Amino acid sequence: MQPLRVEQPPEPLQVSQARTVEVIRARTLAFQAFLALRAAFVPVPLLAGIDKIQFVATQRHVLGDWHEYVAPVIPASLGLEVHEIEPFIGVLEVIAGLIVAVKPRIGGYLVALWLLAIIWRPVSSSWLLRHRSP
Repeated sequence: MQPLRVEQPPEPLQVSQARTVEVIRARTLAFQAFLALRAAFVPVPLLAGIDKIQFVATQRHVLGDWHEYVAPVIPASLGLEVHEIEPFIGVLEVIAGLIVAVKPRIGGYLVALWLLAIIWRPVSSSWLLRHRSP
């Protein structure tokens, strides 16, 4: 039987080692934030886009009534109705979700701009006042 060895406590970290630990911790937190955003920015555009595309076949939305979010100037400038451009918007959203999955640095900005465009209508108009809950 071998005698029991008592290990010495670790020496205090030197300044350079402490800085390295801080950098690793910061990178780990940043990577966790990256994963959380990627977990949202990939499936949400994909699901929203698929919901808009499937509207063509079923004439009903699963996630929400997307017609309410399209600024009237967009279909008017194209000479189309909202339900006619909705599948194309859905395809763009699916492509944006796939770009986030493959190239998150580019796709993240793309989806962020897309989300800003979506919320612009309710925030910038009286739409918000008409559609608020009582």
